[in-house]
Amino acid sequence: MGGAGYALKFTGLRNVAVVRRCDKPSFLVIEGNGEGIKIDFIDMESYLEEYTSGYHLNQCILEMFSEKNYRALIVGPAGINTNIGAIFS
Repeated sequence: MGGAGYALKFTGLRNVAVVRRCDKPSFLVIEGNGEGIKIDFIDMESYLEEYTSGYHLNQCILEMFSEKNYRALIVGPAGINTNIGAIFS
């Protein structure tokens, strides 16, 4: 999983199930601080015109959240318009 599995483990979670999709393309941010888990959704519509591939979006996310040392699980551009897609990490 490109390191995302290890990062998820340290949040305190062992698995995540995404059941539905957001109305708008979004980042799902999961943070564990030892005392609990914080989950946020961040609208990513403003980033879509720059989003050319899963690899490119991964780089953008790592740069945007570099101070937090996040790892990313990403659905490629085709996954935005369909109910199937691959997850990239």
